[in-house]
Amino acid sequence: MENEIEQLQKQGHKALKTVFKGQINVNFMIKMMYDIFKLFPEYDNYYRTLDGKLESAIKLDLDNFAFYEVCLHIVYVHRSNVMYLNDEDRKKLEEDKEYRKNLINKVIYQIKLRNRVQGLLIRRPLILGDRFIYMPILFDLAVIHSKCREYIAALKESKYIPLYLSLFTESLTTISLMSDNLFANAYPHARAMLEAAIKLNVLKLNPNSITMFSKCIELDLQKSLGQENKKDVRTFFEDRSNKTERSLSNYLHFGWVDTIEGYHDIVKERPYSIEGLITYLDSRSGQHFSNLTGYYKLCHGYVHGSNLGHEYPLFNFLELSVILTNGISELYKFTSSETNDVLLIDGIDVADSCYKEFLKVIEQYRHATEENLKEYYKKYFPIYK
Repeated sequence: MENEIEQLQKQGHKALKTVFKGQINVNFMIKMMYDIFKLFPEYDNYYRTLDGKLESAIKLDLDNFAFYEVCLHIVYVHRSNVMYLNDEDRKKLEEDKEYRKNLINKVIYQIKLRNRVQGLLIRRPLILGDRFIYMPILFDLAVIHSKCREYIAALKESKYIPLYLSLFTESLTTISLMSDNLFANAYPHARAMLEAAIKLNVLKLNPNSITMFSKCIELDLQKSLGQENKKDVRTFFEDRSNKTERSLSNYLHFGWVDTIEGYHDIVKERPYSIEGLITYLDSRSGQHFSNLTGYYKLCHGYVHGSNLGHEYPLFNFLELSVILTNGISELYKFTSSETNDVLLIDGIDVADSCYKEFLKVIEQYRHATEENLKEYYKKYFPIYK
């Protein structure tokens, strides 16, 4: 029996070495894998299907093989830490006991939370390349997003539900497209996510405007379905504060700003538009609003073709991760405050983990030079050589 187990282990090692060759120091990866199993023997509980069977079940489909999944976590947690390091510095890090300990703890953390993002983990990306969903920043954002779903379900009567749902669906689509390496397709949804966040911030600053906001949504929906009372809509439009606006559609989307005190004193041009809301928020103090509006403008450039994407997908991943963090943090901030909840999932402080990863990604984004990106792809994807 022992010989059979040993033989199976050898076969497993050979398969893992074949699959992960060139992506990581494979001996280091396998050592970390067994250290994780030793410290966290209940790991297999997180790889069981609803009927209690182990997902791996000793079959050759490596996508459902628990060892393979654990190794994927190791590869991408490690890669997020050694992204721009040369081989010498990487080897030093791999030999550092404290680093190994932190790496193991991070992977165990991800295994404990994997069921919250399982649908994103078990599939192959549509476009071959990095499995970015295993990168700590995107993994943490997906986990927080899953918690926000629970918050929204508990807030059915909230007057802000339409914007919460918009933020939720657009951020989920962005996560999904990023995990499929479809970055060009992700920017329009990231922009829509930030647009919802901008509207939400304006309304939170001016809660008395929510009634008018709801009326605009109702009239716009009726008009879209061809069920509007044309006389009521015309009267509504004629009552607008800025008579130079000629677009009924713009007014149905943004006419609620007329109820904001001092808005038209601040916004002189295009008041019934997202640009008008950006102008309004930019007049308020604080870096927070500046980030939201700045990233919205960045996404706008991709959507309308002035930015055509980057040769190296890692650049877009880092950029979108920064943008997505801003959007999901807004969703979490507002939904958790309404439910008076603190983000602890299975006793784990995911918000703290995500914030630390965000700081790391900010630095990686700043150092995403042509030289660093080129070396990254030469190392992990030889086709770029």
